[in-house]
Amino acid sequence: MKWTLVSSNYDAETGISKVIINTELGTFEGTSKLHDEDKDIQSKYTGCRYAEMRAAAKYLKRKIKNQKIKVDTLKNLISNLERLADYDKDVLEARFVRKNYFLELSKYNAMKTMLVKLEETILQNMENYRKEYENFQNKITKKESTTEE
Repeated sequence: MKWTLVSSNYDAETGISKVIINTELGTFEGTSKLHDEDKDIQSKYTGCRYAEMRAAAKYLKRKIKNQKIKVDTLKNLISNLERLADYDKDVLEARFVRKNYFLELSKYNAMKTMLVKLEETILQNMENYRKEYENFQNKITKKESTTEE
């Protein structure tokens, strides 16, 4: 999955982060909104990171949709070939079509797994952000106190 970052913007007043990425499939936008309980630890970097991950998820969903079309087309072709009266499954061409079907199906399943992992990562990052932020602040405070002594 390759993309280029077109724009990244955080509006401090509304707490909304927007990111636009450009891919071979087009442009995708992701947004993230700051929750009221997180205003004390707001970060434009973190909000834009979440927005970028959401844009990547939209991109991946489009790739999955396109891959599903390939898989379904090959499956339909195999089904139609099998209906022919003189069909021989061991002919080189039939084996080639079946092999491509299984390769494309494997790619499709891998993309679906990747999407699930990406969505889980987004959720975990959002849930653990406060804890990670506080740990980071504690490390800074601890480092400053040892430096002053």
